[in-house]
Amino acid sequence: MTTHPGSSFDWSDLLRQRRPDGGLVVKAADAPRFEWSDRNQLEIYPTEPFKPKTIGFHIGEMPANRSTGSHRHSCEAILYILEGSGHTIVDGETFGWEAGDSVYVPPMAWHSHHSGPSGSRMIGVWNVPLMEALGLYVNEEAGDTGNADAEPSVRTTLLPSN
Repeated sequence: MTTHPGSSFDWSDLLRQRRPDGGLVVKAADAPRFEWSDRNQLEIYPTEPFKPKTIGFHIGEMPANRSTGSHRHSCEAILYILEGSGHTIVDGETFGWEAGDSVYVPPMAWHSHHSGPSGSRMIGVWNVPLMEALGLYVNEEAGDTGNADAEPSVRTTLLPSN
């Protein structure tokens, strides 16, 4: 039994609900990976096997001189740049970044990420699981045009179906 001091709640039950094997580690080879061809981006979701309820993160990789295309979501996001340089456009304003920088993306702000000449690798932290649990998660894509006035298509799931 795993309890917190001053509490008799058995946390091991909660852990078993999240991961049937009860494990606390997801090996890199077991982390779900998704290629977003419409965003020119590979995303790795190492926390997905834990089924987190409030917060999640992903690792994003973009080849050199590419863009995710303009999109927005109802969750907050914070990106930490691991490698490379580039810029993010948020509601028409450009913010440059490089390795070691952090970028905040407000909820429902149209934005796009653009990698520099060496590509980029970043960690994204967001509250998608919480927004989904509350029935409030929305993700709209304007497409690779970067035109926020384009007809959006609404995607309301965290991960694409296989």
